Amino acid sequence: RNHTAIHWQLHKTGAAHFEAWKKTGRKMPVSVSLGGDPAYAYAATAPLPENINEYILAGFLRKRKVRLVKCITNELYVPDDADIVIEGYVDPEEELVMEGPFGDHTGFYSLADLYPVFHVTCITHSKNAVYPATVVGIPPMEDAWLIRATEKIFLPPLRLVIQPEIEDLHMPDAGVAHNLAVVRIRKTYPGQGKKVINSLSGAGQMMFTKYLIIVSGDTDIRDYSKLLISVCRNTDLRSDLLFTSGPLDVLDHSAETFSLGGKLGIDATQKIREEKYSPWIVNPEKDTGENVCHVTDILKTVADEKNIYRPDDKPLIVVGVDVEKDKGVIISLRKSFADRGCGNFAGLIALVDNKVDVTDLFTVAWQVLANTDPLRDIDIIDNKTIIMDGTIKAFREGGFPRRWPNVVCSSAETIDIINKKWESFEIGPFITSPSLKFSMLCRSGNEQITTV
Repeated sequence: RNHTAIHWQLHKTGAAHFEAWKKTGRKMPVSVSLGGDPAYAYAATAPLPENINEYILAGFLRKRKVRLVKCITNELYVPDDADIVIEGYVDPEEELVMEGPFGDHTGFYSLADLYPVFHVTCITHSKNAVYPATVVGIPPMEDAWLIRATEKIFLPPLRLVIQPEIEDLHMPDAGVAHNLAVVRIRKTYPGQGKKVINSLSGAGQMMFTKYLIIVSGDTDIRDYSKLLISVCRNTDLRSDLLFTSGPLDVLDHSAETFSLGGKLGIDATQKIREEKYSPWIVNPEKDTGENVCHVTDILKTVADEKNIYRPDDKPLIVVGVDVEKDKGVIISLRKSFADRGCGNFAGLIALVDNKVDVTDLFTVAWQVLANTDPLRDIDIIDNKTIIMDGTIKAFREGGFPRRWPNVVCSSAETIDIINKKWESFEIGPFITSPSLKFSMLCRSGNEQITTV
């Protein structure tokens, strides 16, 4: 076998090169370099500007240049310390083939799709070569630490080239990089928070960000309790939520159109004199208990009490809803709140599938961020209550126009094999498979959910 499919995503440089080679009518040389210095793998994923060679970043991180050698069967160059090099070509004239599915860092499967055929002409490897790989799946996984590196490495150039007022950048694990970013700025004039939202929404790979929160002052954007307080006190739901649409990462499954969907920017900066606003919640630590009975009465019509969770210290209610059993339940619930209001409750109501542990706020956040399109799935009631529908859309009335992926979990057979071989791995004390915790989230079907 001397060919396989090669996966390059729509917005990435490889796909751009492929489109350019199409116009020449010639075969495109391709070489895949595996292993070597770990800096290569990070540099390949880093959000560099167009026309900046990744080897420059790798050399900067290594504090020494990357030594390149010419391939054997094409004119490309690869690092001389690579473990494995696969050389070949792609013929733009050939028909595309199905490639995938496979588990991805989003915690969901990347479903099979059409990609070019990679014809292999040569494989070379070093002595005792190591085939590198990362473990992906429900966050946080290894890629979470790559994201931490990106926050630190790219903050200075982001500040220097795009937004000098930026003081800090954080991409929470639950947002798997492109679903949520939080930025703290040094604010000096009115409207500055909105200006940063608009600017970052078109800046390199930041254009994929679905939810973007801008804060100011001394807010610790990695302390989520303090961040929530800051957002509640400094956001006016009438004027500080910027809804729009734009490009999304190709791994996003929530939008009805591939790689295009809704976005939400939240200006939670501290307001200055010229910015007249009415805070969403003045005392979020205290307001959560006020007259929540009206809301829970409505929620109890669609969910068992065990699937309704209200933390004592947060203006939040999480509700697990069985959308598979009642396909119209979300429409009915949203209509009930629109007609009857939310009483005196001010805060966030997060709707998730009834298989989700509503007390596990990390998993709730991951599901809501992944499964929502801000333009479609958010309701604002009486300018004080936000309702977010983070349920699976494949089960809704009328279905969903795209395939909806399952979550990534190991099968019972795989878990059993690993358990039996654990001691032979010699990697330390036995660890129970994380998939056992999340297997309940898997729905019918394999990599994609089936509804019939």
